[in-house]
Amino acid sequence: MFGGGYFTVSYEGVYLASLIMLRAIAAVTLVVIMLATASFDTTIKALYSLKVPSTIVQMLMFTYRYIFVITDEFQRMWKAIRSKGFRPATGKYALSITGNLIGMLLVKSYDRAERVYQAMIAKGYTGKPCTIVEFHMKAKDYLAGIIIISVAILLHTYHLVF
Repeated sequence: MFGGGYFTVSYEGVYLASLIMLRAIAAVTLVVIMLATASFDTTIKALYSLKVPSTIVQMLMFTYRYIFVITDEFQRMWKAIRSKGFRPATGKYALSITGNLIGMLLVKSYDRAERVYQAMIAKGYTGKPCTIVEFHMKAKDYLAGIIIISVAILLHTYHLVF
């Protein structure tokens, strides 16, 4: 154990922090691989087939769709304030302007979400997406699943032994 001042660093703490960090990196890596190797429609359909809660799958779908819309909105607003002479800085005025920009982006995003929700309800949205992709498990899918689960069990057992 070492440290000073307001905090102390222990070997157990460093070990647990590195374990959490490695698990987070592994989760993000798996998600990136999953999204990079299959189309988004197939991924969504697979999540439904795996009985992932509908709310989470819908949040993923809307996030994927509207992240680009919100990014475009932010770039448009940023271009507008830059054309009026704003220059990014760390002063109180610049931070205030940046905070106002982010606040307006959140307000506009909320208003857009309300309008989209009302439009979806009016068009009979039931919460279950209709995709063109038909998802069927194949032998190689079962084999890959068994291999991944086996590796996960081995790693977990290895962790418990050491």
